[in-house]
Amino acid sequence: MSQLSTIREAIAAAITEAYWSRGFNVYAYEPTTPQHPSIVISLAPDDPIDWQQTYGQYRMSEVRLRARILIPATTSLETALRALDEVLSQGADEESSFADTFYADPTLDGLGSIRALSVTNVGVLERAEDGVQATLVGADVPLTVNIYRS
Repeated sequence: MSQLSTIREAIAAAITEAYWSRGFNVYAYEPTTPQHPSIVISLAPDDPIDWQQTYGQYRMSEVRLRARILIPATTSLETALRALDEVLSQGADEESSFADTFYADPTLDGLGSIRALSVTNVGVLERAEDGVQATLVGADVPLTVNIYRS
């Protein structure tokens, strides 16, 4: 398996461990037909890989990915938005905090150093899935993985 695939799989595994009991489906790659609620890992749309971020004896590469969180508005839009609020909240009393997912092992089992520092593109999405129009709420969480190479 390639290094990038290994990183995607490690991120998906960490998120799955944190969110499986909450009913989220976590995908290391965009599936043809995702089951929601879901979290999908993809490369960041702009400038995803910097192979030579630093030079010298301890050179470092940086990989930028995105975790897209999608929650269906099946009962009501407010219910879905409240569920998204739970995922995006952070702190000791927040059991569903996405930001806290990587604090236990920010090295992804020794693969690199991961950071989730912000949230973008929060909002309501209309998507056609399997020919049916669906209302989803979602957010993108940029993920940065620094890989140290000797």
